[in-house]
Parts: sequence; C-alpha cells; structure tokens
Amino acid sequence: MANLFITILNMSLTGAFVIAAICLVRFFLKKSPKIVSYCLWAAVGFRLLFPFSIEGAFSLIPFDAQLIPSDTAMQSMLYVGGGNPLQMWMAFGSYIWLAGAAVMLLYGLASFMVLKHRLKHAVNVEANIYETKIIKTPFVFGFLSPKIYLPAHLDSLERRYVLLHEQTHINRRDHIVKLVSFLILCLHWFNPLVWLAFLLMSADMEMSCDEHVLKELGGETETKKSYSHMLLSFAVARCVIGGSPLAFGSGDIGLRIKNALESKRQSRISFGMSMVLVAVLCIGFSINRVNIDASYYMSIGPTLYDTFITLCCN
Repeated sequence: MANLFITILNMSLTGAFVIAAICLVRFFLKKSPKIVSYCLWAAVGFRLLFPFSIEGAFSLIPFDAQLIPSDTAMQSMLYVGGGNPLQMWMAFGSYIWLAGAAVMLLYGLASFMVLKHRLKHAVNVEANIYETKIIKTPFVFGFLSPKIYLPAHLDSLERRYVLLHEQTHINRRDHIVKLVSFLILCLHWFNPLVWLAFLLMSADMEMSCDEHVLKELGGETETKKSYSHMLLSFAVARCVIGGSPLAFGSGDIGLRIKNALESKRQSRISFGMSMVLVAVLCIGFSINRVNIDASYYMSIGPTLYDTFITLCCN
C-alpha cells in the first residue's frame, strides 16, 4: 500500500507542475477558441492517471518524475524501539489517502443514485430527450446511454439552443471525459491544483460547446445576444443538480456569457497553429526527461575528443 501511495504522490507532484504550466499557457490563449485550452487538459489527465511514461529529449518536464524514491518507506533508519518511523508515517499516509479516495467515490456514487431516483418520473419526449418540472437548468446525465434532461418551461428557441449544446457534449463524449476526470480527482483529492484543474477543464468544456453552437448558428451578433440571454435566464433560475459531480450543469454562467459575447471566429491558419502548439505541449508534458548518469558523459568524452581531432586533422 505504501508503494502505491508513493506512486500516487509522484504522479501528483508531476501533475501539479503540468497543471501550473497549462494554467499559464491558458492565460496566453484566452483569445483562442476554448477547444484549444480544453484539449490541453489531456496532458494533465495522462500524468495523473498513468504511472508510466516514455522518456525522450523532447520532454518539457524539467525534473525527474520520480521525485520520491519508490523504496523510501523501506529505507533503514535508527529508531529507539526498533521501528522505522518513516515507514510508519508512509503507512499512515497511505491509509488516509485511501480513506479520502473511498469517501469521494462513495459521494459520487450516492449523488448519482439520488439524482437518478429524482429523475425517474421525467417524461421521454423524443429519442434520448426527457423533460421534467423538478429542474431549472438543462443537463446531460448518464454514461453508457447519456440522456438530455430539459426543464419544462423552455420556449422553442431556447430548446433549440439547449439541444445543440447538450448534443455537442454527447457527440464529443464529454460524459466519458467527466467520469474519468472525477475518478482522477478521487485519486488525487489531497492536491488543490487537481481540484483547480477539474474546475477549469469543466469551464473550458462548457465554453467550447457554447462556441460550437454559435458557430453552427452563424455567429451573428444578434444570435450571440439571444444565446447569452438564454444563459442568463438559467443563472437567475439556477438550482443545484442533486449535488452530483457527474452531471453536466450550467457551469459558471457569467464566464460563459462573457465568452459567448466576445467569441470570434479564428482563421484556419491561426487555429491550425494553435492546435500544433497543443500537440507539442501535450507530447512534451507526457514524456519524461532522459536521465543519463554523469559517468556516461565522462566515458564518451575522450572518444568524442579523439573523433573531433581526427576530423580536424583530415
């Protein structure tokens, strides 16, 4: 258990660096489409979910990803009474971590079941679309067969906007992304930067969907105003969606309205360059730096010197 805890700590420390770096990059990309910053979070998910990574010279991680040696808990230490205090602290920490992760998982499962029970009387109006009077804001709920739940009071225009937005979530498999993100949060619940990443990723997810809808509708000024007015109406009538972190809520409405009103269509060249940057950063943050022992350089030094002299003389 202690070894697993050390692995999680190392992943969390490396992930914290990647989160901080992406927050900085995200600031400079604030005028780019939100799908750009949304894609960047894939690198964070990789670092926090997978305990392994390939090594390469292209790595953007400036330190050894194994900051805490895996045998830390087993290192011998003199201690009156014959025990190993470091080993005991690691064991204690691992049990605290496991208890916190269990509480998070149970909370997620319980809130999911409560919301599912509340929605059992929703009326199926067509395909995967349901209406109910107990909610004030629309959302997507479910994993294997996600469903769109709508408030009963929507007019035809609001209904069109909402369905475009929520169907975009489903088409992009955002419901799966949200589930995986929550599971990562359960593993790294002790890391405040992971909580920040979860919130910012969710915000980028929602705003990128808004931008996609506006693009589908033509992106005219009047359309932006109409769409923003709809978001504002949800903010006024906002409710908590059963407390479930696995349902798609309305997000930060104020931020979404501001982004919708200010969104502009980016040129294909500019968008292509942004996505190239995303690819470079995701690959760089997913690769560990190559660790070469100093003795290696000492051993190849004379050989390189002899080769250099030979080339010069010839």
